Amino acid sequence: MTSGAARTERAALWRRARALDGADDAARSPRARALAHRLTPPRAPMDYAAILKAPAWSALPLNERRRLAATCGAVLLAERLAASIDGRMLGVVGRSIGEDALDAVLALPPAQRLETPPVSALDADALEGLGTAALLAGLTGETARRLADGLAPSLLRLDADQAQAARRQALTICGVAA
Repeated sequence: MTSGAARTERAALWRRARALDGADDAARSPRARALAHRLTPPRAPMDYAAILKAPAWSALPLNERRRLAATCGAVLLAERLAASIDGRMLGVVGRSIGEDALDAVLALPPAQRLETPPVSALDADALEGLGTAALLAGLTGETARRLADGLAPSLLRLDADQAQAARRQALTICGVAA
């Protein structure tokens, strides 16, 4: 392994560790981070094996993880979105994931569209919550709890294959390596 590749790998592991530690919320001001740190009970340190097992997307900054979760939600709703003429719903999705990502979701061939889970009202939080279920499916214990921090609450339990397919398509749409 070259020194550049090793440096890149160490940086990715460091980002995963910071995400699992909850220290990666760049959207917060330094004062807000310090206050949250004081008010949050201390967490047990994560061991190296847990950091290595964390998914690659965990190294993304929180705002990009939230966008990835919303994109997973949109992928899960691709069939419903493709058949929709509801401008409000399409607008919510477009603002949450970006117009290019929405176009990519709408362009998914019918064979790649997943069975749409039941979601009544669709807003940005519901979209992200649906995607959170897909991102966290298969993760357990403390890793899942820590990666759920900052994401909208999971709305439902998904079939493992359905969640994996949604994650794979969303990672491709967002240009994130699996």
